[in-house]
Amino acid sequence: MKWSYSAAKTFYLCRRKWYFEKFFANRKVEDKERNHAFFLKRLQSVHAWRGKLVDEVITKLIIPRLNNRQEIEPENVMSYANSLIGKQLDERRNLTYANCNGFFAKSHDVHPFFEVEYGTGLSDDAILIATTEVNTSLTNLLNSKLFAEIKEGCKLLAQRRLQFNFANASVSCAPDLIVFSEDANPRIIDWKVEAPVNKEHRLQLAVYALALSKVRPHRDFPEMWREKSIDSLGIGLVEFQLLRNREQNYVLSMDDIIDVEDYVFRTSRAMSAAVDGNSSPPSADLFRSTSFPSLCTNCKFRKICWKEVAN
Repeated sequence: MKWSYSAAKTFYLCRRKWYFEKFFANRKVEDKERNHAFFLKRLQSVHAWRGKLVDEVITKLIIPRLNNRQEIEPENVMSYANSLIGKQLDERRNLTYANCNGFFAKSHDVHPFFEVEYGTGLSDDAILIATTEVNTSLTNLLNSKLFAEIKEGCKLLAQRRLQFNFANASVSCAPDLIVFSEDANPRIIDWKVEAPVNKEHRLQLAVYALALSKVRPHRDFPEMWREKSIDSLGIGLVEFQLLRNREQNYVLSMDDIIDVEDYVFRTSRAMSAAVDGNSSPPSADLFRSTSFPSLCTNCKFRKICWKEVAN
């Protein structure tokens, strides 16, 4: 069973959505319904698009320049961000399943807008708010104490996929940033482009720490960290809320690690039992929908899920 934090979360919120996302959606088979599901899987709300834009600027521009010890000029960062915004809006503003010619050939690069596919459309106000928040988030990062600190990092790895086997599950995650230093324990930094004051992501970061301590060292790890074991309790964990310009640090205990391992074990076992060992479960009917009807409003699979109910 392939396990990730997001998959486990989806599984417990709505098993049918989990089925559509992990098993049914497929662009490679000659099946219109499964192709449609794949298109829906790629949908992205304007809210989510904003966060992905920030991730893309950090991953593709800022981190490489930091690793190369190059100067980071705020005006260049904003120019790059705004060019991405313009390009992606041009690609996606009117993209729907009905007119998605060529979509599947470039699907890994394009995320159609949820609001366009479901008929609400992209308002100028929504786009303005999103682009303003992208610029605010990047400005807060560049002016932050955290940014000054990570400049001194020996090696920065952005969106590095970490995988390990645990409890008959293949656990996979990709922390926003891993900071390897010569004279300190590694740190994991997770960017959040959101405003909620009381929302914490301790469990997600603890999963990242567990993964980094268990993964077989990759070739792009600094040499000293390829030869040295990493203690999950010693990893620095930072949640940086970019819109609020707030840094939250977490310190894990052994009880936290036990709780995380128990969570992975319980959720992966439940997910495996739900498909009864089948690599391709036969029908959405086998999976109950959410107990929280309000979640359906913004669900990307609403079209095919409600169609099946109607039939």
